[in-house]
Amino acid sequence: MKVVRVQNSTLHRMNSDMHRQMQEQLKDSDRQQAYDILSPDVRTSLLDPPLPTLPQLNDDTIERWLLHGTTIRSLNSIAESNFDLSRAGSGAGTMYGEGIYCADCCSKADEYTDADSSGLRGLLLCRASLGKILYSSAKVPDGRELQQTRQRLGCHTILGDRWTAADTYREFVFSRKEQLYPEFIIYYQRVL
Repeated sequence: MKVVRVQNSTLHRMNSDMHRQMQEQLKDSDRQQAYDILSPDVRTSLLDPPLPTLPQLNDDTIERWLLHGTTIRSLNSIAESNFDLSRAGSGAGTMYGEGIYCADCCSKADEYTDADSSGLRGLLLCRASLGKILYSSAKVPDGRELQQTRQRLGCHTILGDRWTAADTYREFVFSRKEQLYPEFIIYYQRVL
């Protein structure tokens, strides 16, 4: 229906600060490991040709475009004041532990949306710094164990690969809201 670009200088500054911290933390071996894990790359990166309307991403922190589905009301709240980690899992659970869940496929993110009275739904297209990635293709992941391992290894993101495990989707779980900048709100209606 429409796309709105979010221009929130406070959130942008927080994301830029996190980006700089991650750049300093990441080693070349962390980046290479992330490229290996992301093979094939996230679906939003496989557009050929790339969408010229999207801003350029910075690969120093393995930045990618990812989608987050939520309610219409929450879309605006996130765009104004950022993600709320205290609400992690309140909508659909925490298979990979607490965090902000994103997907590289709009049909996965759509599963977490609710329509308003007119049938309008929304997704956030987020600029996401993946950094050092903890990969899991377990059919039945232990979220608590993954979170402990993520912390012990100093990983920034958990990649839950349900694509490999169950032939569905990949999910990206962020423990720091500053890793994400909700750059666009995509408003749409399902067509049956």
